[in-house]
Amino acid sequence: ISNSNTSQGIVLCANTTFIDECVADKHSTFGAFNLTHCPDKIQELQKYVKEQLDLMKYPQDSNGAYPIGTAVDLSAFYQKIPAKVFLVASTSKKKAVGFKASPTSISECIRQIFEITADQRISNLRIPVLGSGHGGVSINSALLLQLTCIKHYFTLFSHIKVIDIIVLEKDAEEIPDYIKNKIYQEFDRKNIAKI
Repeated sequence: ISNSNTSQGIVLCANTTFIDECVADKHSTFGAFNLTHCPDKIQELQKYVKEQLDLMKYPQDSNGAYPIGTAVDLSAFYQKIPAKVFLVASTSKKKAVGFKASPTSISECIRQIFEITADQRISNLRIPVLGSGHGGVSINSALLLQLTCIKHYFTLFSHIKVIDIIVLEKDAEEIPDYIKNKIYQEFDRKNIAKI
């Protein structure tokens, strides 16, 4: 982050309620990021996220959840960070079910990320493997789905040139070579997704 700039974007994940305990959960990308960069501003951040969602007029269901894939630009809140910061609802949270992700939620998140970054001159993204944490999708399935979606949206949007997919060390050991090789076989030199 220290050597990033405004052409780079960092994607964080939340569930569809956005402002619950995930904001300070050290086991989620959003919570870990906040505990590192603004541990004393959690309540301010929750208020800011709610204000942004209200401004964007995203609909909520009867449980207060937003649609899967809902993306919010948090760059103005994290002003000390040179890169732009985006938050996307990658998992749904339902009573008696818990957190869930699916192939359609991963696809919708990638679409929304490409859309929200399109007018901001973002050329590089750093993004976790969507749906593989609390969402319950296996790391390999989630990664393959994400790569397929990225490849598709590369053809529809021209602003993103590089995507770094962030994988935890413990998960990296589970990724077989055929998935790692797929990245180099299917992405051309202009549009590289790397792990």
